[in-house]
Amino acid sequence: MCIRSLRISLDTTRQLPIFRKALKELSGSLQALAITVRHRAINLTTGLSLFRGQATALESLSISSIDPLIPTDLFPALLHLHLSIHQWSDSLDPLLQLLRNTPALETFHLHSLGWSHWSHGFEKSPIALPRIRRFCMTTLLGGGDSVKFLSHFVLPPGALVSVQESAHCYRTMAPGLFSPSAAAGEPLRSALTVDEDGTTGCTRIGDSTYVIRDSDVITPGLFQPPRYVTRGSPEAQRLCRNPFGTQESLLANVHLLRIQGSTIWDLPQRFGIDGIALWRIVGRMPFLTTLVLRDFKREMLRNLTHLLEHDGDVVLCPVLSSVVLSTLDLPRCHRRDESPTGYTRAETSTPMLELLFRATARRAERGYPLKRLTYCSPHNEREYTLENVHGVEHVAVLRRDVWAEYSSAAMDQGVAAHWAAVRRSMPANSTSVSDGYPALWEGRLRGMALPSTTRHFRTHGHARSRV
Repeated sequence: MCIRSLRISLDTTRQLPIFRKALKELSGSLQALAITVRHRAINLTTGLSLFRGQATALESLSISSIDPLIPTDLFPALLHLHLSIHQWSDSLDPLLQLLRNTPALETFHLHSLGWSHWSHGFEKSPIALPRIRRFCMTTLLGGGDSVKFLSHFVLPPGALVSVQESAHCYRTMAPGLFSPSAAAGEPLRSALTVDEDGTTGCTRIGDSTYVIRDSDVITPGLFQPPRYVTRGSPEAQRLCRNPFGTQESLLANVHLLRIQGSTIWDLPQRFGIDGIALWRIVGRMPFLTTLVLRDFKREMLRNLTHLLEHDGDVVLCPVLSSVVLSTLDLPRCHRRDESPTGYTRAETSTPMLELLFRATARRAERGYPLKRLTYCSPHNEREYTLENVHGVEHVAVLRRDVWAEYSSAAMDQGVAAHWAAVRRSMPANSTSVSDGYPALWEGRLRGMALPSTTRHFRTHGHARSRV
């Protein structure tokens, strides 16, 4: 009987020699091999031969081990490689050599929960992976190590590269987001998403896509620490987290920005950054064309209106053309205890759409009108559109949340499916607030009794149509 697929489960890697003879006999026919090692060994050599030379038919190899276990064999037909290693040794040479031995590789996933200061063998020539389609790392590598590691490979056009910080990492070890390097004259576009799961940068360089994910979120104190907050205090750490580290160059290429609000954006005025935090962040994004905000209780509305009304010497985001605001809050607040932090009574009693219209009109007066404004709320009585009103060419008022329609995954059709597979391969994590936002939205839709009459907005003589 010819064995095509084999799964081996061991207590420690020291039991592997038991299977070497059988693996040698299967080296010409085995197509899939999965090895799981449950416990640690002592003084283990990182690289070792599984097949005593090569496995000519092997197409899929998966290794999950606490200790580093890197085969030294040749794999001329290997298409899919998955390594889940808890703790690495001090050298990457065995891993680099393994990748040199897999010239047909199409997908590579490296998942590591361990931390070590690696010494790199980068003096050798770059490793060409001409058929690679997905190159994924979910590790605790330092930011610089990730950059160096990726720069050592020659990948084909159209490859998707992703780096994701493990859910179990400590902030002092986290890599931070970084912008992949591009050749001179090569087009580079980035989309940035901030939600309760962290911050994700999706960058297109030519035909290739790089997805870099960090568990920290962009906070309002990112570039301007709030007043009356002690440096290094828990409050400062909460308000001033920086997922970029020293790699802020990613911001300069952002074309699409999505930020989901939270209580961290609902700041007292005494901090001195209430309402201005957003424009201080997007001010570093000169090519931003699309801004998408999710709001729970007007915490992002004030930041948005301040951005649109900003009247400094330099116009912020001069090419910004589309703005989306999705909110779960009521159109207006009637009780003082409903009011978000920092809002006046007049502001909270003014319908949100009117506040937005005032801001877009002021931006248009400066010569920078928006092409599209989308206002989404489950409390909207109906959906309709407006044309050429309040300094905006097209206004859409919707009852559905369009956050997903502006996903950075739209930059590459394979990104969404790829990240779904990555998340399934990682340890289970608690449900995030971002996952719960659609459920909250649906709950508001089901719980809202539609009135018998419809409130009309003034259209100043312009046509209004249903969606």
